[in-house]
Amino acid sequence: CTVNMNADENVTVSYTAAAINGACGAGDGTTTATEPTGASACSSGTLNSSSPADTSVLWRWTCTGSGGGTNATCDANIPAPTFDMTVNSSGATGVAITGSPTARGGTTNYTDAAVAAGTSIVLTAPATAGGNNFASWSGCDSTNVTNRTCTFSLDSDMTLVVNYAAPTYDMTVNSSGASGVVITGAPTARGGTTPYTDAAVAAGTSIVLTAPATAGGNNFASWTGCDSTNVTNRTCTFSLDSDMTLTVTYAAATFDMTVNSSGATGVAITG
Repeated sequence: CTVNMNADENVTVSYTAAAINGACGAGDGTTTATEPTGASACSSGTLNSSSPADTSVLWRWTCTGSGGGTNATCDANIPAPTFDMTVNSSGATGVAITGSPTARGGTTNYTDAAVAAGTSIVLTAPATAGGNNFASWSGCDSTNVTNRTCTFSLDSDMTLVVNYAAPTYDMTVNSSGASGVVITGAPTARGGTTPYTDAAVAAGTSIVLTAPATAGGNNFASWTGCDSTNVTNRTCTFSLDSDMTLTVTYAAATFDMTVNSSGATGVAITG
């Protein structure tokens, strides 16, 4: 500034602020569950409050420059929510479950922690476990008993249970030579009036059936289909290890007829 001093003069010098560009901080491009603040948000410039930019997938904020400086737009990823999946078993232990995706399989009881929300999962159980048969799944969105599958989308912490039950068989009791024969059972529930069927009896149940001495005017003759019988006690004993049919047979009473002769021997009798 040059001044010719011919009189008193006032000289003023003016300054303007230097331009400062906004710049993203260390939080830019990271994955964080909390919104970036302070130096993590902006290494320079003024932070404009951040907010989720895409249905809670991204944090987005602006670092505003000053003095004519530029602004910077910054992003950080919001981590996807996760949930725990627990798979238990009832009626059998240590059941090997097949998963789709494969990583979701395991041996009961097990928990997969921090599985991405919304993961579609299919679990498949074996047909038998611990000597028992597959019965059902519980806790699933849908199940298929034939394929033994449990299908669901993991939208919350979930517990799935695969259930096993002892195999069962049917016991049918018929009669021949008489109908409506009242059979006594041990256990009592296995008794009934012929013909009858007890369905879904637990496999391996030991059963003794006892028939009356007479029925329909006929006499007890035999049992068939049993593991063992006692004709004197009219019992049929067996262990129900498959579907079984037992038959009690009655026959008309028989008697002996003796014909003698007196005063002659070898007499030919016409009947």
